[in-house]
Amino acid sequence: MSEEMSDTGEITDKINGDRFVGELVHLPLCAVVPSENNPRRSVDKEPFAELKRSIRENGLLQPIVVRAAGERYEIVGGHRRFAAVSELAQETPADARFARIAAMVVDVDDAALGILQLAENVNRADLAPLEVAAGVAAAITSGAAPDDVARGLGWNRRQLNRYLQLDEAPAWLKDFSREVKAAKTRRDERGVVVVDEVTQRPIVDVVTHPGLAFSHVFELVTAYNVLRQADAERLAAGGDGFKPHAERVVRKLAAGAAADGWGVAKLRSEIKRAQHPGDRSAVSARPANPVLVVAKDRAMLDLARARRVVGPDRETLASDLTELLVDVGFRVVVVKA
Repeated sequence: MSEEMSDTGEITDKINGDRFVGELVHLPLCAVVPSENNPRRSVDKEPFAELKRSIRENGLLQPIVVRAAGERYEIVGGHRRFAAVSELAQETPADARFARIAAMVVDVDDAALGILQLAENVNRADLAPLEVAAGVAAAITSGAAPDDVARGLGWNRRQLNRYLQLDEAPAWLKDFSREVKAAKTRRDERGVVVVDEVTQRPIVDVVTHPGLAFSHVFELVTAYNVLRQADAERLAAGGDGFKPHAERVVRKLAAGAAADGWGVAKLRSEIKRAQHPGDRSAVSARPANPVLVVAKDRAMLDLARARRVVGPDRETLASDLTELLVDVGFRVVVVKA
């Protein structure tokens, strides 16, 4: 059954009477409001433009889903479609197709609303993982049982817990999905560390790398939680000079993964090494007797013998030793790989 609604007064009467639950209606755009709980926080420009073109040429082929909300209807599913029709209505006010929007009315409470909105977007691979994480947390905060959320999304509890951990992670860690900033010692064209003339310390630049895949971010979130717990235990045990290192270690791991393109297996290996620094079985490679040659205020590091030290380990070793040599007074440090 399809109904036309002409003004907000008629709309209000019909909402209050719950006459259209389970039916298809054609609502004036002014009668529809986006949901504040919509898990989507961003809209990709190209897919949205394609959606508008499709609706302009073919009309709205799939109705949006709404529920009664005061004197209006709140969108349960179809925020992008509603936004596209709204823009088309503004751009082509004479086109009657965009004066109203087709909508299916449903009766759902706040807890079920969050699950339905998540399911619609997740099943279309339409949300970024950070948006999914925020949506899962919002659904549970609204009163949905975790098991119901997992079941509604076709997940198990382990998957659900991973997204909850992601939502609870500090902002700086979640930002690794967007970009990773890392400090890098500046070198000249000969590979010599560039030293500040005033401070006599190496010049360090901040390098920005593209964001990490979410499989990597999930691993870093888990590592951070483990390391933070270890920090808390050490703090409780007392001791002078305690310094928490969870954030420092995770930032270093993120920088290595971004700069050197680590796969998940490599990242897990480095995380294991960071979590068990005294366990030699967890160490992938140790320095193999690099040679230091000194002449007055010049020093040369010959890492050719350190064959087992590869990739980020070699870079880290070279950087750490170079900074140490500069600190003790060498003006020129040359690294031979």
